[in-house]
Order: sequence, then structure tokens, then C-alpha cells
Amino acid sequence: MDAKTWKSGVTMGGAVLVGSLFGFALMPAVFAKVPTDLERTRILLKSVRLIQSDKLVAPDVVILGNSVTMNGVDASLVSDQISSKPTIYNFSSTGQSVAESFLYFQELVAKTKDVVLVVPTRNLETDGLPPKDVANAFYMNGYRAKSSTLATLESVFGTGSEILSRNEVSQRFASRWVLSQVVDTVVRKKLRKDMETGESIQSLTYPAPYSKKIGVKEFAKLLPTYEAKRASGPFEPIDAQVEIITKMGEQLSEHGARLWVVFAPLNPRRFEILGPDYLSSTMTYSQLYPFGKNVKVLDLTAFLSADEFIDVVHPTRIGAEKISARIGNFLETGT
Repeated sequence: MDAKTWKSGVTMGGAVLVGSLFGFALMPAVFAKVPTDLERTRILLKSVRLIQSDKLVAPDVVILGNSVTMNGVDASLVSDQISSKPTIYNFSSTGQSVAESFLYFQELVAKTKDVVLVVPTRNLETDGLPPKDVANAFYMNGYRAKSSTLATLESVFGTGSEILSRNEVSQRFASRWVLSQVVDTVVRKKLRKDMETGESIQSLTYPAPYSKKIGVKEFAKLLPTYEAKRASGPFEPIDAQVEIITKMGEQLSEHGARLWVVFAPLNPRRFEILGPDYLSSTMTYSQLYPFGKNVKVLDLTAFLSADEFIDVVHPTRIGAEKISARIGNFLETGT
């Protein structure tokens, strides 16, 4: 290799290195701006910081869950059913698993005395730890898992803490997924005209992302995909899901707060695949205090009709009004 070629290679290698370091340094700023499927996580963690710094009114009640809760629970309507008219925030987000809901527990303020976990029963049969991208999104948005949080994840799932406890360098490099998802997110928002991408997604009251019913043909195509890996039969939650929710209730009880669990409505059309034993078994299960004596369960699995769903899983506005009123009554009366 002659001197000119060697010098050119060194220059190019140096440019790549400088570019990589520059990109590495900019990742936090990039992460905070680009659109992704986890924008809602960014909004919620920003709200957490505002609450903790007294720049946003602290909630008496926090509601957690996935997009079913985003579309199906209006926190203001829940509050209307309670005589004390508490401040209630809907902290649900797209794809939020039970373990992801648990991550918010360490951020709750003393004023928060009630946490409502809204979860579809099917998720209790399948969900596990948050995906690596979700854990990385938490970190890049300022979340730092406490040792007690990591210990709970380890005790329940036997793993998982390493995803949240990586060092700064590892987290920044891991955050490169956000760049590859930008195009997908932008395209999907253009194709899904029924998705709300403006003020709604930022709401701490009713962050409903879906507003328009899908067509009959599209529904028929999507329905089987939700139960593709499940034969008909009774409700069978996995042990880890039961344990993490039980620990949630215990943790809140230690701080003078309380956990309320709501089994979210399932579209009745799904029972065509799940079978007749599924519904009766969820009802029986909910009455057995499965998550400890201090955790009451409200089973809304069969609460809505098929026409009160926008698609296979998300309630319409009318459905949301019914769900919200029922949850408010649950909190007010305990039944």
C-alpha cells in the first residue's frame, strides 16, 4: 500500500469515526424529536417529571393499560362517577404490557392513592417483559430504574433487569432503532386515516388513537390473527402475569395506596374462536381474589356489544363512555 492510499484510508476511517461519534452524541436529541410508535411513552415520562416537580397537578388516581385503555377509558368520565371528583390521569400507551405498567410504579407520587390496571384477559395469557426497544425508550426518555424495580422484574421473570440497567454508552447505541422506525411510522400514519396523531395522543385524559370503524372485509381478515395460536378453552393466565400484578398490589399497599384490576372488554366476535368456556372461566377467576385480598377485580370481558368496537380490539366512543362510567362506579363503591 502506497502512502497516498494509506493516507486516504486513514482519512476515510477518521471521517467515519467522527461521524459515528457525532451521531452518538446527538442520539438523545434525535430520540426526543422523531416520530415513532413509542411517542406516547415520551409524553408520559415527560408528564411524570412535570408532576414530580409540581409543574403539573399530581393525580389521585392513575389508569394504566394498552391501546384498548387509550381508546376505551376517558379519565374525566371516570372522575365524574366519584363523589370526591379526584384528579385522574390515563397513563395508557400503545402495546403497554403489565410489566411495562409496573415500570411507572416507582414514579408515583404520594398523592396517588389508587392505581387502575386495565388489561385484556388475553394479554394475561401471553405478555412478558417489555420489548428491548420499549426498555430503551424508557431510558432515553430519562427513566432510571430503581434497584427495587429491577429486583422485582428479576424475581418474577428471572431476567429483564439487564435491559434497563445498561450503561449510557450501550443505551445510546441501542437507540439506533428509532431511526429505522421513522419511515414506518410516518407511512403508517398516512395510511391509517382513522388514527389520531394530533392532540389526542398527548392527552392525559382520553388519548384515543382510533376514531373510524374498519370495514367488514378488513375485520373478517383481522379477526383470526388475534387468536391464531390459541385453541378454544378456559382462561389460563400465565404465572408470571399473576405474580407481577400481585406484587404491584403489595407494593401499593405498603405505601397506603391500592390497586384495582379491570379485565377489559373483548369483542364478542372473538368468542367464536375462544369458545364458550372462556367467558365463564374469566368470571369465576375474577371472583377468587387472584391477585391478593387487597386487589379487587372488575370483569368487563363481556361488557360491550360487537357494534361498540371500532375494530377487533378497540372500543368506540360510546363503548368508552360505558367503560369509563363503570370503572368510576367500581372505584366509588368497590363493586
